[in-house]
Amino acid sequence: MMEYFELGDSTSAATQGTAVTAYANQPTLWLKGIVEAAKKRHYFAQFVNQVDVPVGSRSVVLQRRKNYISTWESSAAEGAAVAYTTFDTLDGQELLPVDENYGIAIPNRSLRVNKVDMIRAAKDEMIYKAGDVVDQAVETAFEDATESTNTAAGAQLVYGGSRAEDEDLAAGDVITTDLVSDAIYKLKGKTNWVWDHTAGTEAAGLTVATKNPWHNDNDFVLFVGPAQENEFRKDSQFVNAAEYGSNKVIHNGEIGDYLGCKVVVSNNIAETASGGAVFDSGGGTLATDVTRCILTKPKSAAALAWGQKPRLVVIDYESQLEKRLILEQAYKASSVHNDAVCHIDVARK
Repeated sequence: MMEYFELGDSTSAATQGTAVTAYANQPTLWLKGIVEAAKKRHYFAQFVNQVDVPVGSRSVVLQRRKNYISTWESSAAEGAAVAYTTFDTLDGQELLPVDENYGIAIPNRSLRVNKVDMIRAAKDEMIYKAGDVVDQAVETAFEDATESTNTAAGAQLVYGGSRAEDEDLAAGDVITTDLVSDAIYKLKGKTNWVWDHTAGTEAAGLTVATKNPWHNDNDFVLFVGPAQENEFRKDSQFVNAAEYGSNKVIHNGEIGDYLGCKVVVSNNIAETASGGAVFDSGGGTLATDVTRCILTKPKSAAALAWGQKPRLVVIDYESQLEKRLILEQAYKASSVHNDAVCHIDVARK
């Protein structure tokens, strides 16, 4: 049986709004419309592979090829036996959805004495919440893609201002079009660049393997925040290149196409204030506000599994003389190919 989590009853006092002054001979007119608060737009989920967990199963395993074999055994001598190569490039990624349930309870009296449609307004709140938490979960999967090491291919790194680590970023080390080009280069290449944060250098290569050379079929996506959008809008090089001259499909949040890379602006991009923890493995604390922008190969870097797609119900709860709205959903977002991500860490301004 599903357990629902009730966050708290919405009493008449909670729903009555701010007090107003009125006089008997000066009637006040209440308009039915609600002046909406600003909403964050949700864009991350449209760029990941989405799968459903079948009824009767608790999770799904997404089959994946880690990489193609880079070193083959061979035999060239006449009459020699065939040399066999170990086939170990296939793997699986389990996605176990986690339940997240929310509720709003509205007393019948509040419904009677309010001018606005409280049920509809509450539904709008819950629908927005359902989209926002999933969008943030997908963003986190991109953000937390494991950084490359000398023994494992992983997410690549590019820093603003030619810095060597997040701790060194200073005001003014903002995003530039050159950084985008550098990130595309690292995502497309087969060399797994590993940062030595202490020495401030990057060392090429792995001791046991190389990263996947992701090909840009005009589908690389760069996620940035409003501050980075502002920088791009003031950069003539970006503005001139990002103008669309065809009828190509434009994704939600997309502000342009630069070097064959879609640029998408989101309010859910990861940002940390000065004094906070760094994003990378260099350690220390941030000296300025930092944004972690994300360049990725869509559908390859991360996946989203649904155990229960958002389900919203409204029920009468007569023993408490109220209406209850319940949102039920279960999902899991996870990184699949860490090396299909390049993090661009920059100062916010």
